[in-house]
Amino acid sequence: MFATKNKNISTDMYLIAFIISLLILVSLGLTMRPDQDDQYFKHALDNKSFFEFFSFRYLKWSGRYAIEALLLLTINYDWFWKLMIPMCILLCAYSIWSLTLRKSISSIKGISLALGLIMIMSPSVANDSMWWITGAYNYLLPVSMGLYAVDILLRQKQTGLYQKTLSLIALFIACSTEQPALCIVIASILFIISTRTYTTFSFIFFLSRYFFLPSYF
Repeated sequence: MFATKNKNISTDMYLIAFIISLLILVSLGLTMRPDQDDQYFKHALDNKSFFEFFSFRYLKWSGRYAIEALLLLTINYDWFWKLMIPMCILLCAYSIWSLTLRKSISSIKGISLALGLIMIMSPSVANDSMWWITGAYNYLLPVSMGLYAVDILLRQKQTGLYQKTLSLIALFIACSTEQPALCIVIASILFIISTRTYTTFSFIFFLSRYFFLPSYF
């Protein structure tokens, strides 16, 4: 019994070391591209105020106001996106485990497995959605927020007010881009219909998405 317990602890320690090492390597490997959108947003406020540029982008190009506001305010702080991107990858891995394997394996093993699967995705997809700084803001960030929000929706009976509040904030960020927003709409409708979970939180979660719809117009 003690041998098995010690073996499990040892395995978990190795997996924790794997997770931390992988995230550190990801952070250290991140660099801003010398051209394209990284440089465009890096220098966006050189000759314009935040509100001038933000208004231009909203009216002429993109309605992703939450994502682009965060991007404009933080892209020049390397430490921010070097921390944000690994944390979003970790949140994706946690949410994937929680949504699929929570009842089967421990969090450490599940997160490690999910991280491994994320790391072996198609290089072309990873390059544009994770390793490209602007791409991470527009894809990795909202996807990680969306997965977390849906996870809390599905586990609302086991979560507290703090987690529910965080999930609504995550929902706001996730719904700032079209693909995660569409997936969340489908997931929440299917969940509410299939489980008949007509709770106050489900109602708030479902309606909250529509406050973000103007971002698409």
